[in-house]
Amino acid sequence: MIKPTREELLDFSSLDDDMLLELIAAHQVKGLEAFYDRYAAYVFSVVKNLYGDLSKATAFTQDVFLKIWTVSQASLPAKDNIHAWLDSNILQCLQHYAVEESLSTTEKRESLPISVKKELLTKIRESI
Repeated sequence: MIKPTREELLDFSSLDDDMLLELIAAHQVKGLEAFYDRYAAYVFSVVKNLYGDLSKATAFTQDVFLKIWTVSQASLPAKDNIHAWLDSNILQCLQHYAVEESLSTTEKRESLPISVKKELLTKIRESI
């Protein structure tokens, strides 16, 4: 009989956000899966409310969690700022998309103008 591993026995969904983010920073897939299960609907609804497009909302949700997967221990959010941190990640992904959409392949920019960033952030907050 095959015994389950310790990881298989642990209920990751019961872990708090801080522990899940530490697991993500340590590249533990189960931590990302549990964090995704907990917050994907939130991220999806914010983006869907901004664009009204299910396929874009799905793609952006994946992009946000891909970005979260690359988080370092040093950039983990404070315990009470998870939604603000998620909003920041959403904004960064939206900025990247806007830049990619608006620039030709020969033009390059580091970021959007401050006025556009503020507009995107306002839209995110209004959709919550």
